[in-house]
Amino acid sequence: MDENMQIELQSAFPKGSDAGSRAKSSIWSKPAKFNALMSQMEQGYADMLEGVEREDTALAKLGLKQVNGTCKGCHRQYRSAW
Repeated sequence: MDENMQIELQSAFPKGSDAGSRAKSSIWSKPAKFNALMSQMEQGYADMLEGVEREDTALAKLGLKQVNGTCKGCHRQYRSAW
């Protein structure tokens, strides 16, 4: 995974960024599961990038599938519907 992308993902939800956010407060109050999902997404991006670099379509698709699944799951759990 590109180092800049990893830093960006890790800093996407800093403490205090909940003001005016549609994200549920559990991102900050109970971060363990959220952080695990972010790590899974980062791994998916890394697998996808590796697949592209090696011209391995199956690995790239697997990484993309993992990223998409993590995004959807995280939004279902941590995004407020208001």
